[in-house]
Formats: sequence, C-alpha cells, structure tokens
Amino acid sequence: MNKYVMQKSSTRPDGWVLTDTENKVVITFDDGLFNESQKVTLLEDSSATAEELAHIVGEMGGWATRHHGSKCFRQTYGYEISEDGSKKYLYRRNYPRWRLELQEENMPVEKLASSLRKAAEFLTKRNRHE
Repeated sequence: MNKYVMQKSSTRPDGWVLTDTENKVVITFDDGLFNESQKVTLLEDSSATAEELAHIVGEMGGWATRHHGSKCFRQTYGYEISEDGSKKYLYRRNYPRWRLELQEENMPVEKLASSLRKAAEFLTKRNRHE
C-alpha cells in the first residue's frame, strides 16, 4: 500500500482527499486551492502530537505538490512527477486541459519550447485540411 493516496472527494464535487495511510492523517481541499481550503483531520487511530502533525502535513504538501500539482494549484502550466517517480509530465490546467509525458531526461527548456511550437503548427495546419 502506498503511504499517500490522492483521490476525488465523494462528498464535495470539486474536492480532493489526500490520505497519509501510515500516520492516519487526511487533508481535504478544493480543486486548485490546496493552501487556501485545506482541512486537516486525524483519523481515530492516529497518535500524532501537534509537533508531529505539523511535520506530517508539511511532508504531505510536498508530496502533493510534486505528484499532483495540477490538482493543488491554479497555475495554468506546471510539471508533475508520477507517483512511482518514473515519468515526468508537463500539464495545462486551464481549458483545454492536457497532460504531456516528457520522455527525455534533462531536456533543455529551449528544445522543449521549440518542439511545442512545432506541435502547435502541426495542429493548426492539420485542422485547416480536415
């Protein structure tokens, strides 16, 4: 079982639930408003002290930012790492939303930007011919 589990809220339409399964701590938050709307709850069998809880919540926030930034924050573009650390993604949060897997390690930003411009040209030209 994974230490952290991120899942859609079953009670709030735009909500997310992040659970630390080892420390028995749950953070609920609204989509894109992790810092502004988070509510921390200790599960009944948690024994975390206030000092431990502060550390646990900080670690949970770091994990969520790294692996689920598109759910946590409202910035239009960002990077995410897969939960197992094997893949890196570039995402666009605003409409039209997308998530692009980056398959090259340590790609220069200029090369990525150039390839995205070429992809945009391809999409524009293809759309005209269909």
